[in-house]
Amino acid sequence: MNNPPGFVQLSHAGVEQAIRDSMSLADSAIWLLDAEGMPLSEVPNLGMKTQNSFMLGDHRGFDRKTRQMTDEYGIRRISFGKTSYLGSHCVAAVISEYERMDR
Repeated sequence: MNNPPGFVQLSHAGVEQAIRDSMSLADSAIWLLDAEGMPLSEVPNLGMKTQNSFMLGDHRGFDRKTRQMTDEYGIRRISFGKTSYLGSHCVAAVISEYERMDR
């Protein structure tokens, strides 16, 4: 992506630095998408933050080190349920949830 749209933020930092950078912003939250997390539709104040970032793993999920790091930073886990979805469907589900909140 040479010229991403204005709502896309690119970073070449590692995971921990990206977490620190995001958490340093006022009114921001990071959410980890995880089948064992709280259902996305039940997360309080999800739409109240000005900057929400979502961490999405690959088909294997996150490695132990990353999961431990997200626990240390207090990153909350949210879920679409027990079914595993393609990353593109997870992104669409997050967008859909925000569109419902906007009504």
